[in-house]
Order: sequence, then structure tokens, then C-alpha cells
Amino acid sequence: MRAEFTDGEFKFEYFVYGRGPKILFAFHGFDNDAQEFEPLAKQLGHSHTIVSVNLLFHGESTTSEKLVERGMSHAEFLRTTEKLMSLFPAETYELMGFSLGGRMALYITQHLGIRVSRLILLAPDGLKKRRILSFRHP
Repeated sequence: MRAEFTDGEFKFEYFVYGRGPKILFAFHGFDNDAQEFEPLAKQLGHSHTIVSVNLLFHGESTTSEKLVERGMSHAEFLRTTEKLMSLFPAETYELMGFSLGGRMALYITQHLGIRVSRLILLAPDGLKKRRILSFRHP
């Protein structure tokens, strides 16, 4: 099921897969989209409701031009996350993030960790640059 919610000038598109009692928020990577998590419903749909969110400027998630220049503040990000969570009331949530989505899931866990029961990171490479992972041409 496709749906969307707004918070101020931010509009987020999301997809809901499965009907299980546990809520799993899934965040995709750069240049991907929320529908990439649909296959999870086959295995997890009986135990989880998967809420897959399109990050800004992916799918139909968007904001105004002036907010692009300013950027989304930490407070706005957390308020928007809490608004999303309120659409799927639960005591705790599971988070899954692929690549860039892993950064979102980690940030949510860092600031709303008491509400997170499980964090799953898929290919979280690049969260912090390290010299050992830099490759140079000879």
C-alpha cells in the first residue's frame, strides 16, 4: 500500500508491506527507492508490518526549494520521525537501513534509542571516512 504524510513543508512517500504486529521502518540507499523492500514481505509479512520510507528527493518525497538551500535541521528530522512513528503506534520499533538509509537508522537510534528494539544495517560502508579505506592511484 502506498501512502504519504506531510510535516510542515516536508512530504514523505512510504509503502506498507505485511500485517504483522512488529513495526519495521526500512530506509533505502542513495538513488534507490522504498519499493526495494517489498520482497521482505514474503518472509516477514506475517510477523512484521514493514514501513518503507522514500527519503527526500526519492520517489515522491520532496520539500520546498528554500528548504533545500537551508537543509533539514536535526530537530525537524526527529520531529518528522516521531510523527511517522505516531502513524504506527507501538512501544518499540525495529529499524533497517541500507547504505544511506543506514545513516538515517543510526541517527534515529542515537536520539530515540529507547524506542528502538532492533537495528539492522545493510552495507553501511561510508558512514565515516577512514584513511585505510581510501584507495590511491600509484
